[in-house]
Amino acid sequence: MALSFLPAIAGRTATVSVEYIYHIPENVSPTEAREIAFQRAQIQAIADEFGTTVTQTTSVTIDTSNEETTSEFLSIGGSDLKGEWVETIGEPVYEYITDGDALAVRVKAKGRIRELKDFRIPFDVKILRNGIEDSHESDNFLSGDDMFMSFNASAPGYLSIYLIDANRQAFCLLPYSQQENGLFQVKGNKKYLFFHPDYSADIEKMVVDQLTLDTSVERERNKIVVLFSPNKFYKAADSATSADVPRNLGYDDFKKWLVNLKKRDVDLSVTEKSIVICRH
Repeated sequence: MALSFLPAIAGRTATVSVEYIYHIPENVSPTEAREIAFQRAQIQAIADEFGTTVTQTTSVTIDTSNEETTSEFLSIGGSDLKGEWVETIGEPVYEYITDGDALAVRVKAKGRIRELKDFRIPFDVKILRNGIEDSHESDNFLSGDDMFMSFNASAPGYLSIYLIDANRQAFCLLPYSQQENGLFQVKGNKKYLFFHPDYSADIEKMVVDQLTLDTSVERERNKIVVLFSPNKFYKAADSATSADVPRNLGYDDFKKWLVNLKKRDVDLSVTEKSIVICRH
């Protein structure tokens, strides 16, 4: 039996302008709300342009085959979208508004999106708090908690993981800081556990970076960005600013690198997961 791998095929591209209003819950800060509003604006723009049906984790469906697209959704996996946001043109414009007694944020953004005509390699990634089992999966952490991540793809490829903090710094979590070749190759159908020296796979234990999350404020939202492709790619150029933290670069430079990478590699999958770190 002969098998062949069919890469994702990029369809048409479009430049879109989108506006989205996000009503801010009491447990979400105005700054965090801006990020959420922008992410949902991106999803809405892709769904509106390519006429897809988008299924969320809450089992609510957005059907854009009709005249309008509803915006009543909470979250969505990027793999459910038949398109992607390639780059933002200019800077998003935010405005805080009131709707009765509720506070909301309106975002207006312009960007370039790309249709995907085929599926990419599926993979599963979990963020784990203070443990290595799937039951330890969480997006809420306290200062001093350890963070691990599990990863499993159905085919071999290359992987990179970044953490974006509240100060707009992009920290390279994988490849590990002592790996000098700038890339991390993974096998297909093999479960990896990262940031734990006892489960370092083919990596020497001394190379594995162990992660403990911390914050100096009451509540901080960070973003984990996972990049996977069957094609070889190298991490962004970064620098070591301290022996206690991973190598890093500014968020604007990270975005430029990611945009260029997306343009060159239509097979690249990018998954973003938000985590919250509380001081107490």
